[in-house]
Amino acid sequence: MANRNLVPRFGIKRSPTVKVFGMNKEAPLNYLGKRKQADIVSYLDDYCTEHDYVIPAVNYEYNIEAVISAIADAHQ
Repeated sequence: MANRNLVPRFGIKRSPTVKVFGMNKEAPLNYLGKRKQADIVSYLDDYCTEHDYVIPAVNYEYNIEAVISAIADAHQ
């Protein structure tokens, strides 16, 4: 009820309604799939990948010996 002004704005007909807000925030997509958590997460994962919303992971490699040495030196 706190956001009832959004009901007519986004054409919400029933509860729960799931809207996907992509790049165009004024025209969200209706999610019509299953309501289980895994189904929604899977849909959103695919949606984000398809629309290039996913930033590739960056792998960092650390020189562990140097890190340990720096910590040990700081505590001497």
